[in-house]
Amino acid sequence: EEAAEARRRAEALAGELQAKVASLTEDLEGSRRETEASSRRADEAERARKSAAELAEGLEEDMNGVLDEKTELEGRLAEAERRAVEAEARLEEARGALQGAEQGQGDSAALAE
Repeated sequence: EEAAEARRRAEALAGELQAKVASLTEDLEGSRRETEASSRRADEAERARKSAAELAEGLEEDMNGVLDEKTELEGRLAEAERRAVEAEARLEEARGALQGAEQGQGDSAALAE
């Protein structure tokens, strides 16, 4: 009878141990799945970070190009304005010379009469 009791207790302990092993195995599998999912999310985040860094670098290059073009255009505009001022000054000189010539012709015509 003692042997039968010991056997029942051993079987009960074996059942409890099997249940604990099954539970630990299930927990371990759940942890493995969570680790894999976390690793995938980390990989995706790293890819997104790299993509954003590349995009930012491209935008910075584009912005530098635009600023270079703006500087060049501002220089060209300043040169065009300078030339316009010079042309306007020459035009005023020509008008003055024309007026002088017209007045000189008028004076000569008056003398000729």
